[in-house]
Amino acid sequence: MTRGRKPLPKEKLVLRDTFRKDRDRPDSIIGESVPVKEIAQRCQTAGLQQAPKKARDIYWAMCKRLAVQGLMDPAFCPEILIWSVDQYLATECVKSLKTDGLTLTGTTKDGRTIKFPNPAFKQLMNLQDKLLKIGSNFGMSPVDRARMKAPAEDKPQGFKALFAAIVAGDDDEPDEQ
Repeated sequence: MTRGRKPLPKEKLVLRDTFRKDRDRPDSIIGESVPVKEIAQRCQTAGLQQAPKKARDIYWAMCKRLAVQGLMDPAFCPEILIWSVDQYLATECVKSLKTDGLTLTGTTKDGRTIKFPNPAFKQLMNLQDKLLKIGSNFGMSPVDRARMKAPAEDKPQGFKALFAAIVAGDDDEPDEQ
């Protein structure tokens, strides 16, 4: 078991302008990262059509975010899909807890009324663990986002690039296969 934080990918170090050649490590993606304009074609993955619509929306938003950061590799698509479906299921569990509460009531065979914990709570706790583990690989946790902060002089360019990616992606929906 390793100790301490995971090392940052080279791409994040370059974005933060803290990359040093004497501490160079291999790129976190093999080959070129997927450009934002090619996400719809290159980020198709098995099981995408079977996922709920909201989970697919989460998937495409995360693919765009990673592409803007230069970290999108087509090999990451299945893991991002798993994360997206888990994110959707977690929101459904929260809805269940909001409507039904932490405990549910039921009747036994002999007619007694009993209270038992809402199973959505346990499922939500399991999903949160999985979301944190998968999300830490892609900079989805608060700690990873804090590490992504670019230097002050780079912020206007980064926001312009992010805004351009969001605007470019809103016009057409990806053709899911």
